[in-house]
Amino acid sequence: MRTKNNILAIALGSLLSLASFSAIGEAKIGVANLQRAILQSESGKKLVEQIKSAFSEQEEVLKERQKEITEKLEILKKDTELMSDQEFQSLLGEINLKRGELSQLFQQVRRAEVEQTERVIQS
Repeated sequence: MRTKNNILAIALGSLLSLASFSAIGEAKIGVANLQRAILQSESGKKLVEQIKSAFSEQEEVLKERQKEITEKLEILKKDTELMSDQEFQSLLGEINLKRGELSQLFQQVRRAEVEQTERVIQS
């Protein structure tokens, strides 16, 4: 039982790290004054908004996947005592798999957004 509680604590800690995805997504990229000026110009702002709207669907997918993981962690937290070791391990494995997928998707979306923003700056 102690092992389940330790694993549950680790899983819940992972949930907190997932919450940081939102914060990371809001992080600003430090750019030179010229790049900042380009992005803050009217045409630059419009292009940045177009980029953001182009990725809004992917952002929703990220939020939905994060919500699924959170729900599964809540089930794990609530029902740990009632689960067999096999059920516990199975759910924990599913959570870890989904976390990995979420992390990869997050990185892909961010990389694509940065690349498009860099294209705007270069053009």
